[in-house]
Amino acid sequence: MLVATDSPSAIEALRVVPLAVRDYVAQESWIMLLFLIQRGHYLNFMFSPSHCGTPRNEAADDEAMIARSLPQEDSPIWHVDILAAVR
Repeated sequence: MLVATDSPSAIEALRVVPLAVRDYVAQESWIMLLFLIQRGHYLNFMFSPSHCGTPRNEAADDEAMIARSLPQEDSPIWHVDILAAVR
């Protein structure tokens, strides 16, 4: 299974051993990845540049834009994300 992303930091975050992950999104990603691996899927990650006309990447960007416009007051946030935003 090919997993393409326009986020080099997402690929880099997955280099951390699952038990050492402290970020909520990375933890959720690892849960899904381990679920797929346990079912016999082989995963290959690939960097895909954004905004270059790749249809699924453009669709993901559109969905992200919609999600950013939603109310965020009840969304959980980790302390490391708060510290990163303040810096």
